[in-house]
Amino acid sequence: MNGRKRRTYTRKEMDKMKMDLAKEIWSEQGMMELLGCTKSELRRLTLECGLPAVRLGRGVYVYLAEDVSNWLVARKTSRHATVSTAEEG
Repeated sequence: MNGRKRRTYTRKEMDKMKMDLAKEIWSEQGMMELLGCTKSELRRLTLECGLPAVRLGRGVYVYLAEDVSNWLVARKTSRHATVSTAEEG
């Protein structure tokens, strides 16, 4: 040890930290609901359009709220922003 006393947390403190973290990390399902898109559209946004994501494993992604928010703001236009899908051509 480096002389620092190790902090222990109560169950209540740990539960609060988990809840706070959950607010900052979105699952693929949460992102699909937020953006109103399908899984294939979300995957295209992630892989082709630069939607920031953290790859946890083979085909498993999570999304950090701050990164997604910054990405959306950067894509904001003066009119309603649209994202074309493969179905639209």
